[in-house]
Amino acid sequence: MRKFVQISGDRYEYEINELLEAAQSNMDIIEVPIETVYIDENKSSHFNKFRDSFRIYMCILKFACSSLIAFGVDYVLVLLISAMTKFLPPRPSLLISVVCARIISGTVNFMINRKLVFKGDESRGAAFGKYALLALVILGLNFLLMDLLTLRLGWALAPSKLLVEASLFTLSFLMQSKLVYRKQKK
Repeated sequence: MRKFVQISGDRYEYEINELLEAAQSNMDIIEVPIETVYIDENKSSHFNKFRDSFRIYMCILKFACSSLIAFGVDYVLVLLISAMTKFLPPRPSLLISVVCARIISGTVNFMINRKLVFKGDESRGAAFGKYALLALVILGLNFLLMDLLTLRLGWALAPSKLLVEASLFTLSFLMQSKLVYRKQKK
């Protein structure tokens, strides 16, 4: 309970932050049904659909923003490095472009997510090791999908990159929130 007193937020924002904290700390969460009582058709409620929903989904929004920043870095670098390695055969050029861009954008993404999004309490080294492993898996999937779309199906590089990144977004969020930035079970 001491840990929950330190959680930020008010009302519904606090409730979602409390659930996220419990999940990230590997605490058991047990659902208990309760009777909901609305007095005078709930006229006393101060729930604001937009403001409170925004607060509730702030973690996902932060992740989306950090992903967009990393995506921007990755996207620009893939196009830039691809242009710089145009003298190479297509597959090595694509591989070099995807790998170099992902190393840089992944580092940016790790730093933002560790500090601002998930706020795990593991050491930087432990979290980075798990992040690096996940990044390798996603990098492999990224390259295979890019290879399929650009070299085998003949799609242009820019739209292929957009489609692949959108496809891997949800996988990355779930894996980072469940495995990479977990908090120690108390």
